[in-house]
Amino acid sequence: MKIRMLISIIILFVLNSCAQNKSKNMNTMINEAYETTPKHNKQPMYGLQIDKMGCRVSISVNDETLGNYFDKGGFSTTETINGHIIKSGNQTLKVLVYPREGSLFIDDLANVKLELFYVAQKGDPMDSYKILKTVELPKNTKDKRLPYVEINIPFEANVPWDYSSFYNSLVDLRKVPDIEKKVVEEYEKIRNMIVTNDQNNYLNFRIKHKKMEYETFYMSKEEIKEYIESIAKDATPLENKEVLPIKNYELVFEKDGKKVLLRDKTTRDGIIRMEYGSINTEGDYKGEKSKEMYLSPNLILVKGKTEFESL
Repeated sequence: MKIRMLISIIILFVLNSCAQNKSKNMNTMINEAYETTPKHNKQPMYGLQIDKMGCRVSISVNDETLGNYFDKGGFSTTETINGHIIKSGNQTLKVLVYPREGSLFIDDLANVKLELFYVAQKGDPMDSYKILKTVELPKNTKDKRLPYVEINIPFEANVPWDYSSFYNSLVDLRKVPDIEKKVVEEYEKIRNMIVTNDQNNYLNFRIKHKKMEYETFYMSKEEIKEYIESIAKDATPLENKEVLPIKNYELVFEKDGKKVLLRDKTTRDGIIRMEYGSINTEGDYKGEKSKEMYLSPNLILVKGKTEFESL
């Protein structure tokens, strides 16, 4: 009896120590992230108001995907694009408009309106926002029976950071032999960390180069905490958690080959798909899990190194 009780005490002690260490590691990561992130008094923000219906829209900023808006019917959202701006100067917004699902050509049901805006200081009221560019589908698009329309919008940005030297330190991954095989293998490693709830290694891998996001969004310590915790959730035991196999992917290079990722070939969603939560007991989704998550970590390779890192 005494031996059993002693073993139980030891197990509880070990579990409690592990929990404390995880909490300590997380707090250390948050503190280090905040303390090493440059702070700026001037905090300009650039963003995009997106409204679309009757079509599918893909948008990139400076050769980096902002989002794929393939939802059926109408859709409206606002996106901040600071994190896609490497430095002050010339920028490029690229918009690809595709037919709605089931159609071969863009028809008269398609409608797109984008407003590129600027605000001088994060947190300023909406009435202080300045519209830099307004973009709509070219006239008579529906009469031309086009399978897609590409629109490129140049604009100027003035920001208090410069990450050009960092990007210059990266390998052009398009020139790496067997790059697809290597990327798939790396994604399998990431997926395994999520499956096994290897949170510490997962976080160390995922947040190593997140300083750019912390800085470009002018994150407070609390915002950094919430951001890191949201990433940590991927590698956390969740109710009915299931991480689906990686399949039906396409290899995508961005930032002039400095960044690579895998995404779903059909939907363009993240290729690492996780389902979790309670099981639906009625309706169209009966028998399915109530929540899902899609991930496509961005991979980079620093010159002189042999291991991928996450951007």
